[in-house]
Amino acid sequence: MVKKIILLAVLALGAFSCSKSTSDPTGPGTQPTETYLAVINNLAETVSLIKTSDWSVVANAAGTGQVPNDADTMGGYLYVVNSTSSTLDRYSKGSAGIIHDGSVNLGSTVNPFSIDCEGSKAYVSCFMSNELIVVSSNPFEVKKRITVGKSPEGVLVSGQRAFVACTAFDNTNYSFGQGYVYVVSTTTDSVTDSIMVGKNPQYLARVGGEIHVACTGDWGVTANGRIYVIDPLSLTVQDSFLIEGTPGALSSAGGDSVYVAAGGWSGHGNVFLYRSSGEILRGQSNPILVPEGVMDVEYWNGSVFVASFGADSVVQLKGDSIVGRWAIGDGPQKIVAW
Repeated sequence: MVKKIILLAVLALGAFSCSKSTSDPTGPGTQPTETYLAVINNLAETVSLIKTSDWSVVANAAGTGQVPNDADTMGGYLYVVNSTSSTLDRYSKGSAGIIHDGSVNLGSTVNPFSIDCEGSKAYVSCFMSNELIVVSSNPFEVKKRITVGKSPEGVLVSGQRAFVACTAFDNTNYSFGQGYVYVVSTTTDSVTDSIMVGKNPQYLARVGGEIHVACTGDWGVTANGRIYVIDPLSLTVQDSFLIEGTPGALSSAGGDSVYVAAGGWSGHGNVFLYRSSGEILRGQSNPILVPEGVMDVEYWNGSVFVASFGADSVVQLKGDSIVGRWAIGDGPQKIVAW
């Protein structure tokens, strides 16, 4: 809920206008081959970089728009969604680390929330306008606006479909209606189906051949956290299981292990761990303890990296043990390997 409160509060500030990049690149060309963990700092409004070759940090390496909320990579670029300035910013790698390449204005009062990229298109959910916006990489511009369910958040492209978690959030009484996952054809960029899931579906992840949906519920008022399992071929719910707490971002760690960003805002942060079968290995009663305010988990190269929003840090997990920690900037919210 912390992220949503921040976004809705700052939305009233209004959106500034950012013009489309005047360049029309086919790609970023020759770039350094260094792999970074790019960390999006929601409060600092910056991107920080962890250099994986020596684990050094460039904190606040580049500025973003207002209230950056999510990021993904495509074609060598890093794309960052900015919720209040309502822009999608693009960055390339340079000898000094990172270069701002361009910005696309996504429209006023839309609150872009999440992104997933595939091929040459980025799909951006818009929480306030109930849209999924399609942005092409070349030229870098909005190509289509697709109406989906109410208050969409998480987006996942799998095969020739984009799955969109629609929370049905009512901002007049701060309640949630029936949760759905909308299905969009990436061939025609149109809605083809919808799948009923639990209350407040926020995040999606590929786990083997399935789509897992984290439904946060209403933070225990009437519904606790639950994971729904969707078959992406039949577009049906195959299973669901109670995980409790406040499950957020999911990260498949290979095999049948899935890590869950589960908040934790007093004393320590929480990471959950479950098997794709539904067996809870580390849950509400025995979470993996990390610094406060876990907003994201990212599996890369045998480790899980955790964004601790409340502690302004990223930690590295091997199994359930912390093996590394970096001070990264104010309010780290998203980690993406780039």
